[in-house]
Amino acid sequence: MSRGLAGVVLALASLLVAATAVWLFRQRAENASQEAAVVDGATPVLAAPAGDRTMLLFPGPDGQLHREVRDIELDGDVLARAAQVVGALLEGPRTEGLLPLLPPGTELLQVIPGAPGVVYLDLRAPSDPKALAMGSRQELVTVYGLVDSLVLNVPGLSAVGFLWSGTQALSFAGHVDTTVPLAPDTSLVAEPAAATGGG
Repeated sequence: MSRGLAGVVLALASLLVAATAVWLFRQRAENASQEAAVVDGATPVLAAPAGDRTMLLFPGPDGQLHREVRDIELDGDVLARAAQVVGALLEGPRTEGLLPLLPPGTELLQVIPGAPGVVYLDLRAPSDPKALAMGSRQELVTVYGLVDSLVLNVPGLSAVGFLWSGTQALSFAGHVDTTVPLAPDTSLVAEPAAATGGG
């Protein structure tokens, strides 16, 4: 190999190493800022309703989450408020056309504190082992209907983890990784043409 060609190869290799280093640095910085936003609660989901009202999110037949505002005065600490929100979600929607987040008979066993800004929901599925069989889109709206509703209505909460009957949940139905607490994701929430349910 000539000296000129060796120099060109060496220069190209140096450029490739430098570009890779810059890309890795940017990726680390982006990941760190996202983690900080979750921990600091700096990523608001939606505007919380004013007064003693609670905004719940339920799936519609369009595969999106829809708002349902109720007259529910949440009180107590983070764990108590989270339990009240999940209880209302498990009751199902009151707005015609909206669908339940979870199958009838699903229970909340307890809300467990995690790291600052994180709670874990310990749920128990109905006796039918196939009750949580669902497609990927349905699983997404189920998981984020819970996460977004909780973070929206419980001040200080930034992420939600899941257990099933006291055991770490790998997934609800095989499509969404729930081995770590999830931050809110409002990309599934429909724009407000949403109806509101009664108190």
